[in-house]
Amino acid sequence: MSFGGHAGLQCQYVVADYEVLLDLGILRKFQARLYISGDRARFDWGSPEMPLESRDSRELRVQVAPPDTIGTYNYTDSRGALMYSTVASLEGATRILKEPLPAIHWKITEKQREIGAYRCLYAEGFFRGRKYGVWFTPDIPVHFGPWKLYGLPGLVVSASDENHAVTFRLHGLTPGDSFPETDFSDLEPIDLAAYRNFLKDRSNRLLRRIQARMPRGAQFRLTDQQHLEIFQ
Repeated sequence: MSFGGHAGLQCQYVVADYEVLLDLGILRKFQARLYISGDRARFDWGSPEMPLESRDSRELRVQVAPPDTIGTYNYTDSRGALMYSTVASLEGATRILKEPLPAIHWKITEKQREIGAYRCLYAEGFFRGRKYGVWFTPDIPVHFGPWKLYGLPGLVVSASDENHAVTFRLHGLTPGDSFPETDFSDLEPIDLAAYRNFLKDRSNRLLRRIQARMPRGAQFRLTDQQHLEIFQ
């Protein structure tokens, strides 16, 4: 596979490094990595850095990481038209979400620009409750991108939703020497319908659990959690 910035180089594996910013109540940053090999890709989120916002020290805040498909990896099998993502429960157990490969209806515009060494085109698409604007490069002819942003005719270089709550930025691209071993056969499977119910139920269970541990008469309110994926 040839890709921009490495003219004439042929490689079986590609490694793309992304900075990810998620402003879902508290601003968090990830140094993530996308591995690509043929018709498969794996996006490893990495560990989140400390929250970037400073808060009033007199305010007690309990930040609960949303149970979205964040934190471990998303595995894409384009040949089988399937995507697999790890999902953590309140009890700490990890399940594997299996879903059909999302069909994002991208609209490629006439906008063009150069980002680093790459000629990029601009596209827009709606996915899981958010409208994304994406710069991608056809110089790297793969259909993969960070997280679940799949289906463009080139690697995603940068992407952000219209509220700038979710941002992905490519900052490194190198040939790789292997693809991470990915075996989720021992994880309990969950389908998309069950996952949606899981998101709704988790906040209520969390509220009951915290209230049970608070002193009698104490008041606690769990504000609406913002999720990476928004289901209607």
